[in-house]
Amino acid sequence: LEAKSSTKLKDEHIDDIAIQSYIIKSSNVKINSVKLIHIDNEFTYEGDENYKDLIEEVDVTQDILFKEKTVQANIDQFKPIADKNYPNPEVEMGEHCSKPHKCPYMMRCNNLKPFSKKTPISILPRMGKKLEQEYKKRDITCLEDIPSTELNESQKIIQQAHKDNKPYINPKVGEIFKKFIWPYYFMDFETINQGVPIIKGTKPYYALPFQWSVHKWVSQNDKIDSGKSFLDFSSQNIERKFVESLLEVVGSEGTIFAHNASTETSVLKRLKEKDSCKDLAEKIDNLIVRVVDTLEIVKNNFYAPIMGGDYELKKIIKAIPSDISYEEEDNIAGGTEAQLAWFIYTDPDTSEAEREKQVRLLKDYCAKDTLAIYYLIKHLRSEEHKSELQSRLHLVCRLLLEKK
Repeated sequence: LEAKSSTKLKDEHIDDIAIQSYIIKSSNVKINSVKLIHIDNEFTYEGDENYKDLIEEVDVTQDILFKEKTVQANIDQFKPIADKNYPNPEVEMGEHCSKPHKCPYMMRCNNLKPFSKKTPISILPRMGKKLEQEYKKRDITCLEDIPSTELNESQKIIQQAHKDNKPYINPKVGEIFKKFIWPYYFMDFETINQGVPIIKGTKPYYALPFQWSVHKWVSQNDKIDSGKSFLDFSSQNIERKFVESLLEVVGSEGTIFAHNASTETSVLKRLKEKDSCKDLAEKIDNLIVRVVDTLEIVKNNFYAPIMGGDYELKKIIKAIPSDISYEEEDNIAGGTEAQLAWFIYTDPDTSEAEREKQVRLLKDYCAKDTLAIYYLIKHLRSEEHKSELQSRLHLVCRLLLEKK
């Protein structure tokens, strides 16, 4: 029985199991049947500790018998690669490096490439391996060499910033802020995809919201507040508690900023359909229409070469003035680590001291994200005021010259 966290049988599972079966049989152990165990994503947890129908078994005995025949040939083929003098592959890096999974040696291959001061075209968003290969056929391997007529607006911004080696900011960015309403809120959610659901009414890998962080900025002349947060791990009414507490904190007026806001809005849309939250649907809708995606603001209005073509918040924060760092030791640095913290906390064998540590780490991490959004908006607004002051200065100078 081979257990996978997948929700279906995949071709690579057969390869994996065939190798194991071959080794076991080579050790003189008889195998009568082979089965893959995977999660049934249609299973709904009823809150009664009954997980009988959570997994499915698929008999793959015949598939394995057929695949086993290729294992020894593969061993003979790959054994020589273990020799330290074995030559490096001469095949260029491409899509095959990531199929069916990302090769663990990609960094090594990248390091073998000749150093270039120019920017690789691979950093361009929406470039895609296929398009990259087409440019290579035209001997275009650097971002700076792509004809600007072949790029969209956000890609042109990235190209020019790297050519000039300095950040770009749209001089008209101030126009955007005229439609936003004070107070400003900065919001971030964390969700957990549970293979084994523990909340009643949820399915495997359902994106369960378990944490939010919100900071509030009342006006340009005020300081940002110390922030509010929600964090829960296993309450059976966790979704109701999540959305009720959020609605209380963000009120009914003001612009709510979230980075890559599709995550937050999709969570809210799911919540309003849940039986436990349907009576809050109107309030949730009113909240959703107030949400502004800072990712979309940044794409056409700000970019710095240090971002390396990436609009992730953790990249942007390196390019603007702030006191935020995601690189401190003993800290959560990303969403995957936040999910891991949830699993550590909910493990029955985790000590109380370790649970307290995970709570602290999660609260610090989520608050960093909302503060980072604040620093981004503050930076863009400061550029707006610089532009406004420059315009006024130009006007004064012109009037003085005319008077002269």
